[in-house]
This record gives sequence, C-alpha cells and structure tokens, in this order.
Amino acid sequence: MSLENPKITVLLSVFNDEKYIGEAIDSILSQTFKDFELLIIDDCSTDGTIDIIGNYKDPRIRLIVNKRNIDITKSLNKGLKLARGKYIARHDSDDLSTPERLEKQFNFLEDNKDYAAVGSRSEFIDEDCNHIGYWKQEVSAEEIFYALSYRCCLTSSSMMFNKKIISKIGGYDESSSHAEDYELFYRISRKYKIYVIPEYLVKYRIREDQRFSKNYVVTSNRTFKIASKTKIDKKLLEHLQNRKEEKSFFKKIKLIKELYKFHINIQKEGKKIGLGKIKLKSVCYKMMIIFIIKIIIGKKGKILLKRILRSE
Repeated sequence: MSLENPKITVLLSVFNDEKYIGEAIDSILSQTFKDFELLIIDDCSTDGTIDIIGNYKDPRIRLIVNKRNIDITKSLNKGLKLARGKYIARHDSDDLSTPERLEKQFNFLEDNKDYAAVGSRSEFIDEDCNHIGYWKQEVSAEEIFYALSYRCCLTSSSMMFNKKIISKIGGYDESSSHAEDYELFYRISRKYKIYVIPEYLVKYRIREDQRFSKNYVVTSNRTFKIASKTKIDKKLLEHLQNRKEEKSFFKKIKLIKELYKFHINIQKEGKKIGLGKIKLKSVCYKMMIIFIIKIIIGKKGKILLKRILRSE
C-alpha cells in the first residue's frame, strides 16, 4: 500500500453534514480493501463537520478545505484533479458503503478493462439508518444504457470510475449542478460500458429535508433536460415496454410506440405537407414534429392528440 500511489481514491464532497459524516467515514475505513485514500473536499462548512473529520488520525484521509464555497460540482472536479488513485470511488457524505464494496468493484474493473465504471445495487435507509427498502437497479451495460436514456438509474455513492476515462471526457459538467451525477453517467454511457454488481453494496440515505426542498425540483427539471437529448429508437421503446415497474412513467409515454410507427414514414409525410427533409434530434423534437404532422394530415392525428391529453 502506497499513500502516494493508492489503487483507489474515494472522493467525498461535504458541506455542513456533521450529523452523518462520521458514519460515512467509518464505512470507508472499515473496507476489506485497504489500498485507498479518502479524499474529502469540504466546501466551507460552518458547523462541526471539519472538527469531526479532524478527529480521525488515519493517514489515508486527505482533507482539502475550499477557501470559498464553490458548490458540489466544482468541488468534485477539484477532487478529480487531486486524486492519486487509478480508480475513483464516489461517496456522498450521508451514505454508507458495506465492507466489501471497494474490493468487489476494484476486482471487476481490473478484470474487465473494457468497462469505464461499475456500480452496485442500493439499500434505502432513513435518517436513523433504519432499513426502508431495496433498489434493484439494472445490471448489464445495455440495460443501463437504455435506462439512462430517460432517468438516473445509478446511485452516485455506489459508483467507481476509471480515472483516465473520466478525465478524458472532461469530468463533471459544472452547469449541471443538482443533476451532475446523472449528466456524467449519461455521457459515459454514450461512449463506454457501465456495469452494476447485483449486490447491495451501498446504503443510500433518504432524507426528508432533501426530498421536499427547492433543490429536489431543480434536480427533476435538469434530469428531464438531460434525458431530452436521447434519440428514440426501437430498442429504447422495447426497453420501456418491458419495464413493468415503470408504470407511472410509462403511462405518460404509452403512445410513443404508436408514434414510432409514424417515424419510419415521417420524411414522406413531411414532404407531402411541404416541410421538406426533417432532422429529428431528440425525444422532445421528434414528438413535437410527429404531433404536428399527424394533426395536419387529418382525423387520425386529432384522435391521437385527444388520447394524449386525456392520459395526462
């Protein structure tokens, strides 16, 4: 084990989280895999967070305190630049990792060089660490690719990345604050493979003060904006159709499959009504243009529109 060249950097950004930071650190220091550094970026905490971190004497802990508050996304990018490890394991300040998490993820990435990142399934806990439930996330690279096309299906605290690849694609997008993890996962999945170990190696904390905050709404809006980049194709539609547990989401887009039937003839229909060659770049644009064409071409379009409005 080398403090100068650890195999893994566990990257943790924290701000005013004295209530949970000790538990998060303990879960990392209890790992069966020992060759890591715990890089903590404190974003100018004003509570007892820094004092709690200072009480730990483990030499693997590196604490960097920002001179001013710069937000989590910039703090994470700062951490990526300072990280010494071959792999970056993300961890949030209020979540917990099970003891074998780093070992299992390190072994996977070492054995599967064609993968850029690996995560795990997650157990939900409440503010007092009581069990709430499990999140049985997608496992294969293909499943994750299509799931990320319309929602975040990965837990940030469960992810381990190849540092070279993350640096190559530019790290976190600093304009995507509150949805920075999803944006990064989305970008990775378009070029590289991601796998989820089908074990519950992370405990994800559900906090009431976050669920109903303004940031929750901002996150939802930015998540939709990221997902709107996705191109509709047959495999995505089939994925949605097969995801029985996505009923609430699928209810709103249950007619996409019907709309897709018109996609194969959309150039032909567009020429008929004088629109010329149509370039359809995203889910939103495709749906909008198809709606317009169907409405213009007659009664069937109007019937479809009424059905869509009734389903909202």
